[in-house]
Amino acid sequence: IVPEVLSGVDTGYVLNKVKKIADGKIDLSEESYDHIIYCMPPGVLKQQKVWLAYAELGGQRSVVYDEWCGSLSALMHEIGHNLGLYHAGMGNETYADASGYMGTSVLSGDGPLMCFNGAQSWQLGFYKDRHSTIPRAGLPWKKNLHGVSQYNLTRSRDTVIAKFVVNEGDGDLYFAFNLASGINKGTRTSQNEVTIVKSDMRETSFIASLSSMETTKIKINGGKDELHINVTDIYVNNSNVDVLDYATIEIYLYEENVGMN
Repeated sequence: IVPEVLSGVDTGYVLNKVKKIADGKIDLSEESYDHIIYCMPPGVLKQQKVWLAYAELGGQRSVVYDEWCGSLSALMHEIGHNLGLYHAGMGNETYADASGYMGTSVLSGDGPLMCFNGAQSWQLGFYKDRHSTIPRAGLPWKKNLHGVSQYNLTRSRDTVIAKFVVNEGDGDLYFAFNLASGINKGTRTSQNEVTIVKSDMRETSFIASLSSMETTKIKINGGKDELHINVTDIYVNNSNVDVLDYATIEIYLYEENVGMN
């Protein structure tokens, strides 16, 4: 506890005070903890601005404002930054991907229960033994995708996240089945749909989500070629969590001067 009125002061001032008070009493060294979250009282500013939270990218420290210290999604968002994740956006909106924790946060301590999007889960190595990489030469490609909440029901040949490798500099495409159950039951968009996210391992961009029998086309290779993505079937058994749900996806390449592959 910092024994003074802190309204109107900057977060940097408060952090320095905390370190001085903790010195010799609480070990705040990087070696002692995986993550350290500082909860700021009402009225503390960040560079003289109203704020919500911020974190060290790839570090250990997160700083969260007042009531947001009780927000599950805000805390997961900042820890995501500690783990090296950038924001999850859509179009020109930096936080617009609401399918996972690196989009916008909500003021609730009970949820929503979500995960990180497909590209970010891949980056973290989650479900690594259920990743499928799709090279250009591997098209056309057809397979079932399974939700992260049913990972324990899958087998080694199954796929949870698929990545299509785009030409260097364009950002690769990640495909996942956003099954709204279990640890992902609170996902706030594209429930039980196939999500397509583009990422260069920095900010991710939500491209599209597809229900059963829906199709989308994505320009690649500077607009010269086009990926055609079809979701031919989605099966969700809400009455039995022990039955493996799936989304069947087909990916074709339409090359300029060649046609459909």
